Amino acid sequence: MKTEGDNGESTPSTPEDGDYEPIGTEQEDFTDSFDSDSQNWDEMVMAMEYATGTTEEDWSDILWLGNDGPGGAEGTILHEDGTEYTVTMEWVDDEGWMPTNVEEN
Repeated sequence: MKTEGDNGESTPSTPEDGDYEPIGTEQEDFTDSFDSDSQNWDEMVMAMEYATGTTEEDWSDILWLGNDGPGGAEGTILHEDGTEYTVTMEWVDDEGWMPTNVEEN
């Protein structure tokens, strides 16, 4: 099942069992840019929304979003209710970022 994100793009619905799918990508040539103005950043944020079942509008802050090894990234968000989520994800060629783990703190 897919849902429509804030930017009008379809992203998979958050799975109940943690069996995540890649979110899709508009990047023809993957660039692991961690610049907040990049397409890659936007897609990592979409992956965190998908993995947590929340939207960026519900977040107080992105506490950290950065490199987690080759083809990997990790981000920590603070939800407006005070819950912190840490999402680990990996890049899947031609398919986009795929969450691999979510921790709720």
